[in-house]
Amino acid sequence: MKYLFYIDPNTNSCIFLEKIKGYFDQYLKNDQLKQAILMSISCENTLFNPPIIKPKRMTIDDVVFAKQITMKEWKYFLDIENKEFFEKIKDPNNKDVCKNLNLLINWTNTFSLWLSVQILSEVNVSKRANLLSKMLTLADNFLRINNFNGAMEVYSAINHRAFYRLKLTWEKISKKAYDIFENLKKVFAPEKNYVFFRQTLHDASYPKMPFIGLFMTDLTFIQDGFKKDYVESNDKKLINVEKWVKFGKVLNELLACQYDHYNFKTFSSLLDKSQPNDALAFLVSGLSSAPFFGEDNSLIYTDDTLMDKSLQIEPRK
Repeated sequence: MKYLFYIDPNTNSCIFLEKIKGYFDQYLKNDQLKQAILMSISCENTLFNPPIIKPKRMTIDDVVFAKQITMKEWKYFLDIENKEFFEKIKDPNNKDVCKNLNLLINWTNTFSLWLSVQILSEVNVSKRANLLSKMLTLADNFLRINNFNGAMEVYSAINHRAFYRLKLTWEKISKKAYDIFENLKKVFAPEKNYVFFRQTLHDASYPKMPFIGLFMTDLTFIQDGFKKDYVESNDKKLINVEKWVKFGKVLNELLACQYDHYNFKTFSSLLDKSQPNDALAFLVSGLSSAPFFGEDNSLIYTDDTLMDKSLQIEPRK
């Protein structure tokens, strides 16, 4: 008898789907019935009453994992309206008009930091190297399906002073994983205002998920250079054409990505934006089980705490 476990993030109860040869298998071919069983049968009320087991780690295929993350981010991206970009750069604290954009930005920052925490929470150097290799593979899979936002999340997670000093960890990763890291450094090199990345994004086929942070930087730069939406000329109020042409050029490239959709099959729970942390916990359970959120549901890690953890697992000599 095999059990496929799902940990309910709200109750921490173990919900399971039993796969029994013969009798039970014929029902599991029906997807709707499978979902109903998964959501309704718990260890406390099942007829078979198996032992309650809460696994430390649940695994998921690397390619599937990348696709599920991509669809999660894609859903956020599709919901963003044009006006949100303008309002965000004028008032970064605007939570009402910029709701969808804020969701994507918060997800990106949270997921990237989460990845950092997973590696730095592993005290065993071999396991830590395996986690680092797994995350580099994740980034490579993101690039293969043109999710540049996801690839940058991984690169940002490990492109940190807390990681550069982990000599013992880097020595144990495979050449293939290290080559992926070198490619990430090439793609996201900041030289000439990320010229290589911009060209890579421009040349990539649709569908593609842009790195939202770079476009927000471009829009902020334009806003800082052209404070006024209108200019005065001969006592007339005229549209600041130069500013809006520059805005339009950036937004055209960004929003063009919304018109050709990814069509990967998704787990419905991943698209529930009302429970972002639950969805995150479900997604990343294949990597590690290190704690990430405090009791008040806030992040418990900062740059300084990441550095502290780095020094704990590989002290200075």
